[in-house]
Amino acid sequence: MHRSYRSLHRQPAESSINNQYVFTIDSKPYGLTYSEWTAKWWQWAFSAPEEANPVLDEDGKNCAQRQSGPVWFLAGTFGGSVVRECTIPTEKSIMFPILNSECSYAEYPSLKTESELRDCAKTSQNKITQLEASIDGMPLQGLDKYRVQSLLFNLTLLENNALGILVL
Repeated sequence: MHRSYRSLHRQPAESSINNQYVFTIDSKPYGLTYSEWTAKWWQWAFSAPEEANPVLDEDGKNCAQRQSGPVWFLAGTFGGSVVRECTIPTEKSIMFPILNSECSYAEYPSLKTESELRDCAKTSQNKITQLEASIDGMPLQGLDKYRVQSLLFNLTLLENNALGILVL
């Protein structure tokens, strides 16, 4: 999957010239770890109803949904590829998934522990052997070093949620 985004404003990373605009994995951009930002990304991804959800968006028209703070979240997909156009304010940093998965007690009620949730989320990702991402046409290097698991987080599902889970 190739993604190209512009107007990144980040501190240079030391590991690679191609990653100069990417925060290092051990940094705390805006005071949060990658794991904490990942949890915030998931909460954002499920915060909009299905009809306005950026993850389900086919062209980018919903990319500005519920954006706030110093980091602009870009949506991945629930499978397959999509081309979206989105205008991002220049003062924002950008977080986007290259590959992501999640498991919740709502989707998998048979799971009972944090360890089971983590194993569930890792299962599909462990099958992927090649990742690609680029910024302004320049490929990012060492993407496997940016793999993180979020902290456990609360997720409030809307009645018309992107997961299609019936909320009682």
